[in-house]
Amino acid sequence: MGNSYRHILHSSSIVGGGSVINIAVGLLRMKIAAVLLGPSGIGLIGLLQNILGTASGIAGLGVANVRTRQIAEAAASGEEQAVAATWRALFWLTLALAVLGVLLVWLLREELAWRVLGDRAHGLEVGWLALGVGLTVAAASQTALLNGMRRIGDLGRIRIGSALLSTLVAVAAIGQWGEQGILVFVLAAPAASFLLGYWYASKLGRLPVLPSPLSHLAAQWRTMLRLGVAFMLSGVVLNLGQLLARTLVQREASPEMLGNFQAVWLISMTYLGFVLGAMGTDYYPRLIAAIHDPQAVNRLVNQQTKVALLLARPAFLTVFTLSRCCIRRSLQRRPPSCAGRCWVVC
Repeated sequence: MGNSYRHILHSSSIVGGGSVINIAVGLLRMKIAAVLLGPSGIGLIGLLQNILGTASGIAGLGVANVRTRQIAEAAASGEEQAVAATWRALFWLTLALAVLGVLLVWLLREELAWRVLGDRAHGLEVGWLALGVGLTVAAASQTALLNGMRRIGDLGRIRIGSALLSTLVAVAAIGQWGEQGILVFVLAAPAASFLLGYWYASKLGRLPVLPSPLSHLAAQWRTMLRLGVAFMLSGVVLNLGQLLARTLVQREASPEMLGNFQAVWLISMTYLGFVLGAMGTDYYPRLIAAIHDPQAVNRLVNQQTKVALLLARPAFLTVFTLSRCCIRRSLQRRPPSCAGRCWVVC
């Protein structure tokens, strides 16, 4: 029992440490963007990132979680051939989904620009997001492979490295080109994740290349798609809700208010995402490996829930205690002219 708790905390600390650095660097990146671009620039970044996230979720069809599950099952069996067969099916399905996602976003670029940004002139910018969609779908397959193989350290390094690399590129872009660099700012993160994911996935070594009948690949694809659609729908509903909220704020209020909304959302969701992301990276493969042992599954779920509550408690208490103070001081210190530029409260 104690070893299990130590394993949960050890894995969570590795991925969580990477997430802390990722979050800190991400907040710094957005702070620099707020200073250089102002609230309207932050609002546009939020909208483009939301479009990218929604389109990537639809294009990926939610199979990222299923891919981790199947690779974890194959790895738990100890058969290298099973891992190779699962990875081969994952590769071809990911390639097809990435290409379809790129084509879909590119063909609908002007319609998306009109529906979300209210101006078809942004069609080219939205069209370039298709590249980010393809990179995001491809990076998810690499993460699924590393997660299923329990390469927790590599996942932590990818998070840290992608945060630092994307921040350097993003800040340099807006520093050099201003608002014209927003597109590079948005695409830097998926590009960095893909490059580092490819690097660490290639270090796993060559898996045995064995001929796989099409029927075997088709069976794995059906499993991935059947289970993945449920994950996709839940994720897309969340992303669409955020996209709708941001669109309404921009149209009913102003681009400046959208920037403020983006800043508040980023800060309020940071810690929750850190806790769940850090724990889920290790929890999901372990759960899959023990899925045929009901007692082990029940014990693992209880242990994971207890650790999650312990990790989340400091954040809830801190926000509840300081929320009134932070809101009062931020309203007193920020004149309307600089709203959004100084969005880190307290």
